[in-house]
Amino acid sequence: MVRKAKSGEEPDKTAMHLSFHAEVYSMPVITIQMSEGKTADQKRTVAAEITRTVAETFGVDPAAIIVIFNELPRENIAKSGKLLSD
Repeated sequence: MVRKAKSGEEPDKTAMHLSFHAEVYSMPVITIQMSEGKTADQKRTVAAEITRTVAETFGVDPAAIIVIFNELPRENIAKSGKLLSD
């Protein structure tokens, strides 16, 4: 529960931060986990295409769609039992 600051008291910035994120993430959020190395142009293209497809399919405003790129070092990803960095 978020408590309102009393007169002359500093507001709880942590509570404000959590409230902000709850509001921001109320619409579709797409998270892409991938290895590092993609260019900003490649990510722009993917974000635009995903946003377009989700907006059309779900019937939501493209402005409400959030795409998050979570880039991981290749040494932190394993496929078929082997690190991608190997």
